[in-house]
Amino acid sequence: MAKYLIVAVFVLAAFAGRGQIVRESWRDHLSYNNGKALAVTESMVYCATDIGLFCYDKDDGSIRRLTTINGLSDMGVGSIAYSDANHILVIGYSNGNIDLMDDDGRVYNMSGLKDKNIVMSKNINQISFYGTRAYLSCDFGLTTIDLKRREFVDTYIMRLDAKQVKINCSAVFGEYLYAFSEDGLMRGRLDNPFLTDMKNWEYLSIDGRQLRAVSGCAFNGKLYIGESINDTISRLAAFDGHGWTMIADSIPTVRSLTSRDNRLVVCTDIGVTAYDVNLQVSKSWETTGATMGFN
Repeated sequence: MAKYLIVAVFVLAAFAGRGQIVRESWRDHLSYNNGKALAVTESMVYCATDIGLFCYDKDDGSIRRLTTINGLSDMGVGSIAYSDANHILVIGYSNGNIDLMDDDGRVYNMSGLKDKNIVMSKNINQISFYGTRAYLSCDFGLTTIDLKRREFVDTYIMRLDAKQVKINCSAVFGEYLYAFSEDGLMRGRLDNPFLTDMKNWEYLSIDGRQLRAVSGCAFNGKLYIGESINDTISRLAAFDGHGWTMIADSIPTVRSLTSRDNRLVVCTDIGVTAYDVNLQVSKSWETTGATMGFN
């Protein structure tokens, strides 16, 4: 995963310089310089931008762009993620629109969230998977879709003391669905059919301290969380289902945590670092040349 994060950076630079244009009836001349999310499949690397996607073919090194001109349903991508189990690329837009793209490039649009009568922002911040379900973390809460049936399952409007809670990301760990937000880390049992009621969610804390959970993921039998301390410093902690272990108490601001190919990938303000199951650095790309290590 970290390998292709680095590849995407150089591909983006090369792509901007080469100015390749897909030969279609219409051509776009839009900027793709603001890469904001990455998804890796067996054969492709997808990078999301405000305009659409650009795709890097790992076999032949070719690059192409995807926009509303040649297949996508909308502009303003909020997040993308690829389900290895279901062979589906999920594309979430800032207005709540959703595209499902299979390995053959066929796109199926799901506009139910976009059309839903929700007055809050519907921006999709992150996408995670469990079985055939995709969990979309949004500014208003969570939305669940079934990838096989291509239908919406549930929508959870998340509130704390009447305050709207923005969900940064979600993860399934053990018997629970975890929702990460700067207002706290919440969890609800997967087998509970009434998670639309906030009373069925519980908040977790460390030593009585409410967590500002920027990001998190399940990795090697634990739930890892990136906690914001201030504008420049984060903590990294691990939860085994019962108690917390502090992994690092002062690292550059964590932007995302992901798990892939037995690696924990930590994206911070200074770069990207991948760790093995023993939390030893296996790959690292630092924008400042600094080394980020765990305690």
